[in-house]
Amino acid sequence: MTVISDPMKIFKLIIDTLMAALMPMLMAYSLIGENNHEIIGTCIFVIFIVHHALNCKWWTVLFKGKYNAVRVLNTAVNLSLTVFMIMQPVSGVLLSKHILKEVTIRGAASTLRTIHMTFSYWGFIILSFHLGLHIRVISAKLK
Repeated sequence: MTVISDPMKIFKLIIDTLMAALMPMLMAYSLIGENNHEIIGTCIFVIFIVHHALNCKWWTVLFKGKYNAVRVLNTAVNLSLTVFMIMQPVSGVLLSKHILKEVTIRGAASTLRTIHMTFSYWGFIILSFHLGLHIRVISAKLK
């Protein structure tokens, strides 16, 4: 059994685990209710920002080195996921009825809901690809 002794690696693992644990809860909207959905969505967005801050090296090497098929796929999935993970809370904030109810676009709820749901479902699919592409690293950390 490998013991992780680096505090930063432990923190990264906690952040990644929190995102993985909270995402299914967020997708269970009808079970957790609107208010909890907004709270968990806000938490996931904050954790997403922390995740990117902890993995900022990826952004610094984005245009460096050679791109093979695997790196192109990883980059496309990561960039797509980033866009989707930003658009979900943006549309969610505009739909908010509890946390940020003051921020709204009058008469746009139906369109915003469609945008939010589209980004949510496609984001979940892209997130699954993202996790699948990193499964070796994840399983190595869990051993």
